[in-house]
Amino acid sequence: MNSTLIPIITLSAEAAGETVRLLTVNGISAYSLESPELSGLALRSVAVNVAQVKEAVAILESAMSAALHVNGDSKALHGSILIPVDLSEKSYLAVNLGFRLAKRLSATPVLLHTYVLQSFEASVSIVDNLAQQDMELASDRKSEEVQRLLFQRFCDAVRKRQKSGELPDIPFRSQLVEGLPEKVIDEFTRTHSPLLVVMATRDRKARAQDLVGSVTAEVLDGCRTPLFTVTQGYPVPEIRSILNLVFFVNLDKGDLLSMERFLQIFDYPEVNITLIPVSDRFGRATEGKLDSLRAAMEKLYPSVKFAAKILPGSNFRRDFPVYIAENDIQLIIVQNKKKNIFTRLINPGIAHLLFYERDLPMVVLPLT
Repeated sequence: MNSTLIPIITLSAEAAGETVRLLTVNGISAYSLESPELSGLALRSVAVNVAQVKEAVAILESAMSAALHVNGDSKALHGSILIPVDLSEKSYLAVNLGFRLAKRLSATPVLLHTYVLQSFEASVSIVDNLAQQDMELASDRKSEEVQRLLFQRFCDAVRKRQKSGELPDIPFRSQLVEGLPEKVIDEFTRTHSPLLVVMATRDRKARAQDLVGSVTAEVLDGCRTPLFTVTQGYPVPEIRSILNLVFFVNLDKGDLLSMERFLQIFDYPEVNITLIPVSDRFGRATEGKLDSLRAAMEKLYPSVKFAAKILPGSNFRRDFPVYIAENDIQLIIVQNKKKNIFTRLINPGIAHLLFYERDLPMVVLPLT
């Protein structure tokens, strides 16, 4: 064995092969080795050159961090799919998709409904303030009871749809929480690490009125868990019927990790994925990086048909809808970095733009 090789992890033979493949496509010279102390065991050590140890460990840590969102951890509500609902008719669209995904992934759907209690006006005088607080305390209790009753009716309606065969007949959980929806959702994903968050939105004409106040947009820009958005009036077919996808790439090593994460969650055996770079500047370097990325993904996922397409930013809003129509694109996958509301208004990310301009189903993969 070359003395410059350093073992960094010991795995089963199959897992070691997968790890070597992951490191190799990321530019690391990696090897699966059998050590004398492991003789007779179905274990292999993954070794890399001493000069690449730090980079290799960083890649594996990122991959393991992403896997936690798929497999859960000791604090997680293991294998759950979070479905925030506002009890409106469009909520059933998210429930329908969330339950189908949960059945396919052997996960537990969690229906989450949030409500905000009224608060007293600060302009009321101190004497009247006390009386006002008593009145609103009683009102708050009533409000909470009403929300609980409405949510119970919604859950009962879901059970009826399960019995009728409209929804998969699988166990689900429900949670009623007081608080701002986006804050509650963020806390849930931070605490429980669900596999996925599924949310329904109004169509883009209605969403245009919610530029600042859309709960889904807030979750999209801050969620630490993959988010699947669907639009009211645009029913989503069975997942295995979604064959033509667009995956927006940044042309860096994070693309491979995000693709791995996406395919792990949705377990696509065969699908057509077009890689489109997110950039305002294109040239030979961009074309070369895109071709290299496509070739690497073809080696990693031989059952997936990859294509690459460059859409210059200056004409993107004109060309992308045409590309969608001509290629029957059914799902958009976007990588997204967390941005606050002020940054979004000044320099919105591609996920934010697509959310407001397209009605196609979209999967948003958070970048750390």
